[in-house]
Amino acid sequence: MNYRRQIFKGVLALSVLAFSQAAFSATPKECKDMTGTYQVAPITEPRGLAEISRYVLNVPTYVPGTPIFTVTIENGQAWHTGLISGTRVPIELDTTQAGDSTAFAEKVDTPCVYKISDELTIYQVDFSKSDAQTLKEVTDGITLFWSAFLEDAQNRGKNRVFDVSALKPRTLNADTVKKIRYFAIFYDWRTGMPVPEILPLEKT
Repeated sequence: MNYRRQIFKGVLALSVLAFSQAAFSATPKECKDMTGTYQVAPITEPRGLAEISRYVLNVPTYVPGTPIFTVTIENGQAWHTGLISGTRVPIELDTTQAGDSTAFAEKVDTPCVYKISDELTIYQVDFSKSDAQTLKEVTDGITLFWSAFLEDAQNRGKNRVFDVSALKPRTLNADTVKKIRYFAIFYDWRTGMPVPEILPLEKT
């Protein structure tokens, strides 16, 4: 896909790295807030979020704002249940050190995180201590990913492009990023290298 030649610029801007998990016998207190039902945050500008959502979820008709998975804790065990796929897998909720630059992005706190194989990582993020430059870098990095994906969709035809007029206008900027508490990073291995696809999440 043409967008892959561009999104590595976003990798440099956002510094997304894989996270190494450790096992916990009980849910860390920092992760208690992870339970709930999640959806892709319906952001309309910059364009491209709907297109990338449909690609990683493999649902050509997906509309941001529609629930995609739940996280539950039952008898001390955390579970991830896909509402589209119907799959239910056990997960290990893990913590990171404050300001750990390997968690999500440099200078961004990541209180809790979990992985499903090498393809999906869910981050709880905290931008409350992030300065204006960090917020700008995160915003610019995500914008690069989405814009490249939109361009690729446009090149493949109008039927590949989502009509954002169906959603309430919502712009990705420093203020919006600061309010986002969860991100999903899907790692696409189709090129032989883990290309991260970034989706902002929110609870329903």
